[in-house]
Amino acid sequence: MKFSIAVLSSIIAVCSVTIANPVDPSSTMSSATSTPTASTSATSTGGPTSSVFSSNNAGCDSFDQEGIDLIKAYANIKMVLDNEHKKYSQKESDIEEYTKLINKKMKKLELLEQKAQESNGAVDYTAKISQVKYQIRAYRAILKAIKDELMKLYHEYLEWNKGWRKLRMAVYDYLEKHDSTGEMAGDTPLLKSIPEFMQCFVKFYSGSPDLFQQSEHGAVAQDSGAEQQTLQP
Repeated sequence: MKFSIAVLSSIIAVCSVTIANPVDPSSTMSSATSTPTASTSATSTGGPTSSVFSSNNAGCDSFDQEGIDLIKAYANIKMVLDNEHKKYSQKESDIEEYTKLINKKMKKLELLEQKAQESNGAVDYTAKISQVKYQIRAYRAILKAIKDELMKLYHEYLEWNKGWRKLRMAVYDYLEKHDSTGEMAGDTPLLKSIPEFMQCFVKFYSGSPDLFQQSEHGAVAQDSGAEQQTLQP
C-alpha cells in the first residue's frame, strides 16, 4: 500500500481538527485506502537517500517525504484514537458512579419504607420517600443518557480503529520496503521498538504508536480485536 502526498495531506488535515471538531470517521477513512495517482518522483524530491534505518540520522531525517507524511498521518489518527478511548473510559466511569448512586438511593428507599411500615403512621415518611424516589428517577434518566452516549462513542471508536489499522498496515509496508538491515524480517515488531520510527513519530505525537489496553488485572493486551472486545458496551 503506497500513499500519495495528496491523500496523506487530506488525512492529516482531518486528524488535526478532529479533536476540536469531531467528524464522521467513516467519511475520512475511505480516503486512507484509495489508490494514489501522484508519481514517486513527486514525493521523493529533495529527500535523503540514506537507509530508512540509518542510525546516523536524528528525528525524521532517516525518511523521505513520503515516509514523513505517512508517519505524521499515522501519529494524528493514533492521537484521535487515543482521545476517543479516553472519552469512552470517562463515560464508563460515569456509568459506574451513577450506578452506585442509584443503588445507594434504593437502599435508602427500602429503609424508609420499612420504617414507615414499622411506625404504623406514627411518623410520616411520605415526603422523604417521595424525595428519594424522585432522585432515583433522575439518576436513572442520567444513566440512560450516558449509556446512549457510550454506545455512540463505541461505534465511533470502531470506525477510527478501522482507519488506524489501515494506516498501520501502510506504515509497516513502507518500513519493510525501505528496510536494508533485515530488522523488519520475521515476526512483525512493535512500532515502538523501532528507534528510527519513534524518533520521527514523537515529533507529531507523544503517545504510544501501538495499541495497548491495560486490563483491570494489570496485564497488557496489544491487539485491535482485544481492544474492541474490551470496549464492547
